[in-house]
This record gives sequence, structure tokens and C-alpha cells, in this order.
Amino acid sequence: MHLVKTLFGSPFGSFWKFSLTLCLVLAISGCVSDRAAVNRDTGFSFTAEASPQGIFFNFNNIPPDAVHLSVFLEDKTANDRIYHQILIFDNEAFGIRRAWQNDLADFRKAPVLPFPFAKEGHEYEVTVTIYKDINLDDWTYYQANVVAGGGIYMTNKPSLLFTDNNRSLVLSEIPSFSGEVLFSPQRLFNYTVTVMLDENNSRGGSGSSNELSFPAHEIYNGSRDYFGFSGLLPVIAFVQANLIHENMEWIIGIARTKEVLISF
Repeated sequence: MHLVKTLFGSPFGSFWKFSLTLCLVLAISGCVSDRAAVNRDTGFSFTAEASPQGIFFNFNNIPPDAVHLSVFLEDKTANDRIYHQILIFDNEAFGIRRAWQNDLADFRKAPVLPFPFAKEGHEYEVTVTIYKDINLDDWTYYQANVVAGGGIYMTNKPSLLFTDNNRSLVLSEIPSFSGEVLFSPQRLFNYTVTVMLDENNSRGGSGSSNELSFPAHEIYNGSRDYFGFSGLLPVIAFVQANLIHENMEWIIGIARTKEVLISF
């Protein structure tokens, strides 16, 4: 098993965070509008529009000092708190080398992005976040809502369950899709485990694996040891698949567990 772990804390309540090997945290700033967002000071803007292929994004005036741009989507129609995202880095600044290119330098030359993993007629809340330093400490985010016009969707229904007295996670099957997609050769899945401390605070972390099972206890016990919480607390987990479509890597939400209670 290939396993990468990251611990994070969430001060924003139900706004769940997740990562691959980096903790990408969103803060409350930027502008909110319907289907479009703009920063009048910098001139940055993006639009999110329905298309037969799903959702089509167009970006304008990406700040020259940006080193990372992420697009985060939540299906508000399904209301299942399963999330999708794409991470676009300044690969030279971060020292990233890979066959497919989620490279910000290339993206600036053609700043358009189709999101193909959408369901026709579903409303998505979109969050675009721009980071201006490689420590990911300086960011601004923008939001828009859009109804998808179509897309590549899952044709089966994998489930994610806690097993082994809530120590492990098991994904029931490999997800399949209505269109041609490739799984990332580096990692198949990202598993995220989160402990809810109260209505406004959560703690947890993520790991990547090529297996349908995952040692959840390594994440929540590591989170307990790092943050020092205790008691009988609710825990929830979700899983995403790393997919490549048209030479871009997407992180696509697959399934989430029901809430379980764990004694810390």
C-alpha cells in the first residue's frame, strides 16, 4: 500500500477540507455571485457555464504572482457532501514533474477548463482559490453556482464503510464511468477521515492508496495525538478517485460513510 498522510484542523464547521500531500485550506475572502465571480481590484474573474460536456470554466487575468489555483465543486442537488476538485500548480515553483500537466504556466496560455464529471441538471457550487506563495499561506477565494448541462458520471454506486470495529475503511468496488477516463498511475484513491469536535470544529487528515481498503485508525488516532482531543466523538470519512481526462488530473468524489461514534 502506498500511503501519504496529512493532518489538518477545520475552523469552518461543515466546510470540509482535504488534500493529497498538501493541506489546502480555504478562508473567507473574495467575491460570491451566480455563475460568475470577479475581483474588481485585480481584474481576475471566472465564469462557470453549462455545456453538453458538463461545466465550462473561463478564467481571466490570473494574477501574475499566483503559484497555485484550485477549483472545488460541490453537488448541491445531490446534497451528499461529496466533493470534486482540480489542483493547478506552478510546477516549476513547486518542483513538480509528471507526464500530465496541471501546470499553471501552461494554463495561463489557455485559461479554459471543462469539468466533465458532472450530472446533467445538477446545481454545483464552485469555489476557485488562488494562492500566492508556495507555503499556501496567502489566498483568496471566489464562488459561483452553475447547473451542469451533461458530463461523464459514475455508472455504478460504490459504497464506503467503516469495518473492523471502525478501524478500517472499505470501498465496495472500483468506480466506473459513462465515458472514457484513466486512473492516475501514481495513486488511485484519496481517503479522508474527519473527527467532528462540535458543530464548528473538526480535525482529521487524508491518505492516498491504491487499495480498496484503508487504515482509518492511523488517521484519526494521529489526529487525536496531534490535536489532543478526547471523548466519544462522531467520525466521518469520504473517498475520491484520481482520474486523468484530456491530460488533466481530476480528484473526483466517489462515496462517503455514515457517521460513526469513536471513543478517544
